[in-house]
Amino acid sequence: MVWTSPDPKGVGTTRTVDIGRAFVANEEFICWETNQRMAFRFTDCSRPVFRAFAEDYRIEPADGGCRLTWSVLVRPRGIPESVIKVMSPILVISLRRNLNRLRAYAAVDT
Repeated sequence: MVWTSPDPKGVGTTRTVDIGRAFVANEEFICWETNQRMAFRFTDCSRPVFRAFAEDYRIEPADGGCRLTWSVLVRPRGIPESVIKVMSPILVISLRRNLNRLRAYAAVDT
């Protein structure tokens, strides 16, 4: 991941993310509330696989700790609805794996 806009970071900040061998995406932050919420969307992608893609991370106090709510919007391009329904469980598995990685990262005592 490479930040492509100058500090300070906030709404409008951009970055480029290399998703392994799959694709490279350019992202723009559409929400930035330090220590509370951040959301971004793909502005373009090296492969034409998405009509739209966005993520929203919200952090809220909860029982002496915090709760993370992670929402993902994925709208594939050129894939029939019937195929999307079949692929949905695979996407859910992939997103759960990413959530588990995020959970492990957040649990590291820094």
